[in-house]
Amino acid sequence: MKGEGRGRKIGYATANLKLESKLVLPYGVYATEAYLLDAQKTFDSVTNVGVRPTFAEIHHGLGELPALIETHLLGQNIDLYGRTLLVRFIDRIRDEKKFAGMDSLRSQIGDDVRTAAEILKRVRGAS
Repeated sequence: MKGEGRGRKIGYATANLKLESKLVLPYGVYATEAYLLDAQKTFDSVTNVGVRPTFAEIHHGLGELPALIETHLLGQNIDLYGRTLLVRFIDRIRDEKKFAGMDSLRSQIGDDVRTAAEILKRVRGAS
């Protein structure tokens, strides 16, 4: 789905995913693997599940934002609009939280990307 482009502006473009079925996961950030169906290729990824509390005030009191799943492919810059991406959740990194601004959010996403890469490397080494 088309998002608001915030991730791309801070260097972490995301695919905003439309759910095909109900997802029962706690809001938070996860180490994931994303399978791009038409390319038949799997990419390491980090995924946020939640309501984007840092941007809630931008929606001027319209109530809680709907839950969204946003996946960033690690080290990739691929146009994903209109393509099917299947996401496999590997491990939970942290709870979703509100940040003071874009700089602190960008810094935390960088930490999340590094943590996801470490988790995925470790999981592959164990199998």
